[in-house]
Amino acid sequence: MLMKSTLFSKKLFAAAALLFMVVSCFAQNNPPEQLLGTWSKQIETISITLTFKSDFKSEVEFTGDDAIEVYSDYEITGNRITFNDQGGDYAANVPGSYTFIAYEDSLNFTLVNDPVEGRSRMLTGTWSKVTGAEE
Repeated sequence: MLMKSTLFSKKLFAAAALLFMVVSCFAQNNPPEQLLGTWSKQIETISITLTFKSDFKSEVEFTGDDAIEVYSDYEITGNRITFNDQGGDYAANVPGSYTFIAYEDSLNFTLVNDPVEGRSRMLTGTWSKVTGAEE
């Protein structure tokens, strides 16, 4: 009886491990649908858009010019997002982490750990969904 119980436990553990791997791979391959698209925020006199793409890339643009100010890769674990800037005039060479809550028409970031003051000042707070923008 002990041998059957041990065999069952091993099969159960293997099935749980497989399920965890499948769920983890799915989560890493698909950002939350409600996060995707373009979001906007006003800071003093600057209008900013932040676009999340399904390939885990994001772009920050200050409206009124033709440049993308920051290109980033982003990683999501649960409700935590980490930005790793890749280029642009305002790109940082260290990652920044935030928790986020995304709704249909608003997105809120709360600082977890980001040594870059400009990025944390820009990201923290509430963003509004830009309707009709390309995703």
